[in-house]
Parts: sequence; C-alpha cells; structure tokens
Amino acid sequence: MKKIILIQLLAFITLFAQQKTYTLEESIRVGIINSKVIKISESKVKYADAQVNEITSKFYPRLNFNASYTRLSDVDPFEVSVPIFPTPIKIQDAILNNYGVKLSFSQPLFTGFKLSSLKKSASKNYDALSDELKSEMNNESFKIQTAFWNLLKSEEALKLIKKNISLVEELVKDSENLFKSGMVTKNNLLSIKVRLSNLQLARINTENMVKINKSFFLQGIGENLNEEIKINADLETEVFSLEPFNSLLETALQQRSELSAVNHQLKATGFNIEGTKSDWYPNLSLFSNVYYSNPNQRLMPLEDKFKATWDVGIALNWSLWNSGETDSKIIQAEEIKKQAEKKAELLKEQIELEVYNAYLSIIGSKEKVKVSELTVEQAKENYRVSKNQFDEQMITSTDLINAEASLLEAEINLINTIVDYKLTKTKLNKAIGNRIY
Repeated sequence: MKKIILIQLLAFITLFAQQKTYTLEESIRVGIINSKVIKISESKVKYADAQVNEITSKFYPRLNFNASYTRLSDVDPFEVSVPIFPTPIKIQDAILNNYGVKLSFSQPLFTGFKLSSLKKSASKNYDALSDELKSEMNNESFKIQTAFWNLLKSEEALKLIKKNISLVEELVKDSENLFKSGMVTKNNLLSIKVRLSNLQLARINTENMVKINKSFFLQGIGENLNEEIKINADLETEVFSLEPFNSLLETALQQRSELSAVNHQLKATGFNIEGTKSDWYPNLSLFSNVYYSNPNQRLMPLEDKFKATWDVGIALNWSLWNSGETDSKIIQAEEIKKQAEKKAELLKEQIELEVYNAYLSIIGSKEKVKVSELTVEQAKENYRVSKNQFDEQMITSTDLINAEASLLEAEINLINTIVDYKLTKTKLNKAIGNRIY
C-alpha cells in the first residue's frame, strides 16, 4: 500500500510539474512569437526593406569585371603580293590565342526622376507593410484573448456544475433518509435524482466544451494540442471610463494601423505615376572601360602581347515615340491610385461601424454585469431560504431544485457576462487602434 501511495504521489507531482500555467499576458506573448501569420508579415516587411535598398543601390556607380579566352582556328598569315617581288610579303602572323580583361564603370546621371520615384514608392510600401504587421499583431492578440476567455468561461462553468453536483448529492442522501422515515414522497425523491442526472449530463457536455476550447487556445498560441496546461486570470470587472463616440472615432481614424497602411499605399501609387512618366524624359549616364587584351584590337599591327587601352564617354537614351506605351502605363497607374482611394474610403466606413458597434456593446456589457451580479445575489438568498424551508418540510424538493437551478444559471450567466465585458472592452481598444498585445 505504501508503494502504491508513493507511486501515485510521484505521478501527481510529475503531472503537476509538467503543467504550465498561462496568464493572459503570457498567452499573448507566446502566441505572437509562434504565430505563422506574424512570421509571414515580418517576412513581407523584410522583403520591402530589401526592395528599398535595391533601388537605392541603383543611384550609385557600378563596377563590372569581365575576362575571356578565345581559341581561333588555324589560318594562313596575312600576306600581300607585290609584282616586283617574287614571293608575298608577310604582314601579320595569325594569333590564335585571344585573351581579354575588361573593367567597366557606369554612373547614371539623370533617369527622368524614375529612380527617385521608385525609391519613394518602395519606402511607402515598406511603411504600409510595417503598419499591416502592427494590425496583424493586434488581430492575432484578439484571437488569442478570445480563445483564452472562452476556455476560462467553460472551466469556471464546470467548477460551478461540479459544486452543484456535490450539493445535490448531499440532498439525495438526506432525501433518501427522509423517504425511509416517510417524510418525503417517492416523487420528490425521484425529482431530486433526476436533477442530479441532469447535472451529470451537463458536466459531461461542459467537460467536452473545456477540451474543445482548450484545443482552440493551444492552437492559437502555437502549442501542442495534448499539452497539459492551466490558465489563470482575474474575473474582477475593472473600472473603465468610456469616452464619447465621436472622440473614440477620431482616435480610431488617427491610430488604426490598417488606415495608415492604406494611406501609405495611396502615396506609393502617386510615386508610381511619377515613375511611369519618366519614360517621357531622356536617360543620361556616364561610362568608362579599361581593356587589357592579348592581342589588343585597337593597336596595329596585332601582337601576341597584353596591352592596355581605355575609353570614357557619356550616353544619352531617349525614347521619342513608343506607340502610346507610356500613356497606357500612366493610365494603369492612375487607375490603381483611384482603387486605393476608394479602398481608403471603404476602410474608414468600416472603422466607423466597428467603433460604433463596440461602443454600444461595451455600454450593454457593463449593464449586463450589474444585472447579473444582482441576480446572483438574489438567487443565493433564494436558495438559502428555500434550503431552510425544505429542511423544515415547508416546501417540496421541486421548489428547492428550482432554487438550486436558478442559482447555477445565475452564476454561470455572471461568468459569461464578465468575460463578454472583458472581450468587448478589448474589442473597443482594438477598434480605436490601441495596442492590445
């Protein structure tokens, strides 16, 4: 027996040690670290930053190095026949091995404002993706918080059901004794047992709901679904000062990352139009080359020796007519800008509606919490009085069961309203653009 107890104790200690307790703050932190959505957004930001650096590099000189070797087929030497000489005069032996080394330098001088426009557009795209990353972090945080509170809601409901099962089990024992003494009818005894069966069924359903909500929570924070965890949170309703709707909407329009991202994209489309118009202007660039060749084709006669030559110049490239290609590109860029403008307008309307709904929800949630607290207080008093009256045989078991069921319903409803209030408050903070992670 001692060995069995020791083994059970060690198993309990091991299980307890493996269980990890998550607070709301810890859940958000772990969830954001493990979020694949966040990792994708971070990758997009890094990609956009690299694009800015790529375009910036085109402002600066470029230096290229080329080397080559060519083996030519065997040919006769270059000879000239002169009538006064009996044999041809050899001018140049054939050089069959050709070596070439070239170092090239180029520097754009004027690109019709194309590079500057592209850089500004890429910078705005980077800013937009950075804002989208903030928005994604808020969205992921809200999902995690919703899963956290739903899990806590089901766990607290399960605790209340188990507590009421214990109460009704004691009531069944007392009623059985009273039934044997003839003080309680069989119908009253059966009604109490039916209530116990209903509570046990509710416990099974709630236990399943706990498992389902736990799987959603673990998936939300990026952990294994079979991990043993506990969550810890305060169900107290903190004081919350609610600002007028117009003030909240103004804050949302200033702070929402999604709106800021769309505005950056709108500016980027404007710079894209400028970049497209650059095709109307000439392109001017400076270039220089250094050649080190064997034989060097610029030096006559050709010799089987490495010799250096160089050149430097300025190049002008101007597309005078391209059959309307530039105009078509400009129209496309302008239409993309119009789409971005309408997208910004739609987003503002969505934000206004989201803030208004959250504003009304928080008002209703606060009132529901007050009513639920009062209902629980009344239900507790009603159950206390009913229990005393039942003990004195002044009421039937049906009345007592009804009082117990009302109390359980009121307590579960209070938990639900408190959790809904916390989620609604978080939703309002998210709607006005506050950071919730």
